[in-house]
Amino acid sequence: MKKRLLLVVMMIGLSLPSFSQAQVFGTGQTLRSGRASFGFEPAFLSNGGNNEFYMFFHGGYGIKSGLDMGVKLGVLGPQTYIGADFEWNLRPSNPAISLAVGAHNFIDIGLDGTLNMSFRVNGDVQMFTGLDVDIEFTEPEALTPLWLPIGLELGFRRNVDLVFEVEVGLNDDAWNVIGGGLNFYF
Repeated sequence: MKKRLLLVVMMIGLSLPSFSQAQVFGTGQTLRSGRASFGFEPAFLSNGGNNEFYMFFHGGYGIKSGLDMGVKLGVLGPQTYIGADFEWNLRPSNPAISLAVGAHNFIDIGLDGTLNMSFRVNGDVQMFTGLDVDIEFTEPEALTPLWLPIGLELGFRRNVDLVFEVEVGLNDDAWNVIGGGLNFYF
């Protein structure tokens, strides 16, 4: 079963144009080996008066201890955001720190990098922050939006967490994002 799930996650991630954009949607911890997650997140993107609502779907799979793979799909009408990343656990304890790198396609192709740090407030509550950067290969020149993610993950039920996130654009290439949703763990 675990091998089939890994195969499905990898096929989705490799068969779609890669993607990820200004959405961290989780803490600085990686999924344990053989564990999977699925989440959905309505998000509001604001960019200089141009405001959009998206529905993001997040999936992940723990490949081995300290390494997981994630895929994302964002949908707004005819526009689709698709991406995948690998996340490495740099520090498993409080604060937990991870580094994720990946690629995405949303109008243009881009690369992603996220340094994520989370702090356990109590057994069921974690706060997370860090830096999230993209390299967008646009014409005539590449853009490098940079965000400061600030989020909260609350244990809602066994294997279900509520996630709230704000990504503050730190430069002119970035927009602001507000989102929240549920993450299910298997």
